[in-house]
Amino acid sequence: MRPLPSFASGTQIDLVFSDINMPGTMDGIGLVRWIADHHPGIQVILTSAISHARRAGLSGASFLPKPYRLAEAVLRIASLLNHPPREDA
Repeated sequence: MRPLPSFASGTQIDLVFSDINMPGTMDGIGLVRWIADHHPGIQVILTSAISHARRAGLSGASFLPKPYRLAEAVLRIASLLNHPPREDA
């Protein structure tokens, strides 16, 4: 298994998909703010099953509420990256 790219690796990252709830000291809102400050060209999708999460001030990120279908995630990712989704997705 290949290791995941990191921001420090120099690998081009076009999109980050994360839950709002994350282990540790940074949550998804903090992640969006960090990405906006350090890598403003990266698209971000946040997801959560918490109903009030949408109102958490997610400027700079797209929100996809849980539960979602794979097709919904594929369409959202494709639209943010300006790629038409594949027919078999």
